[in-house]
Amino acid sequence: MVFKPAEKAGLKSGDKILKINATSTETIQTVEEAVKLIRWPKGTTVTLTILREGWDSPKEFSIVRDDIAVPTLDWEMKPNKIAYIHLYEF
Repeated sequence: MVFKPAEKAGLKSGDKILKINATSTETIQTVEEAVKLIRWPKGTTVTLTILREGWDSPKEFSIVRDDIAVPTLDWEMKPNKIAYIHLYEF
């Protein structure tokens, strides 16, 4: 199993990003703008301030940026020569 940098750091689906380094996400207008702040260059560190349901206060996570391989599909052969194909994006 391959873990993405955020998963390695302990982030979970549903976490709310409050800050990217010192930049409040309230001032970010688009997802693309947030992505530019979070990604690149490989090997450098980004600090995310995260709030998770059930927490009393936000926590900071330092994440070392790395390449992320995003699969386009998975497949497996089922009995009776049936191929099961899972497309991630269409």
